[in-house]
Amino acid sequence: MKRIGFNQHYGLHDAVVVTETKTKTRRMEKCLGALYKTEEELGEPLVIKQQVITLDGIVIKTNAGLMALHTNYVIDDEVAVKLSGKDIYLQLQQRYGDSSDAALGFKEMYQGMTFWTNKMFTPADLCLDKVLITGIRVERLQDITDNDCIAEGIINGKAISMYTFPNAGLQWGNPRLAFSALIDKPGVGGPGTWERNPWVLVYSFKKIK
Repeated sequence: MKRIGFNQHYGLHDAVVVTETKTKTRRMEKCLGALYKTEEELGEPLVIKQQVITLDGIVIKTNAGLMALHTNYVIDDEVAVKLSGKDIYLQLQQRYGDSSDAALGFKEMYQGMTFWTNKMFTPADLCLDKVLITGIRVERLQDITDNDCIAEGIINGKAISMYTFPNAGLQWGNPRLAFSALIDKPGVGGPGTWERNPWVLVYSFKKIK
């Protein structure tokens, strides 16, 4: 089973598995390199005219012709949501109690393993939550709509008509401004991501109950 991770510090993991308010994610994958190469050869911006989802990714019709992209995730993929072993242990405590056999047994078996503190190494079959991929499309990052910003984890701020995200420390006057700040955070997209306006794969998903 494939795995996918969401930033925890800025509330994206909880928005996926707890509140289920995050239902989209934008990813910069290796297959998108073909778009930059084609733009360079074309000498002008690539324009996407049509997109068709396939069994192994997506085919896009552009002003340079058809391009097939083999994406990391495909439609109907069930994907494990990554957490470190320690965080899975805490999840088990919350769900079944601090002294539950599930929690204590998990800790006894896996504490000390590499993935106990690093979710990059957590086996998919140990992850408690999964999502189902329901949609794929290609676009430039700055093409994001206000509605998609909300689906990416942007939430209402404390002031009326203001938007933010957990641990942001600031509020913004529209969802796009808030998302542009979020995507530039380390562990999300990284500094300068919004300004670079990269090609991204937009995955839609829903949590599997």
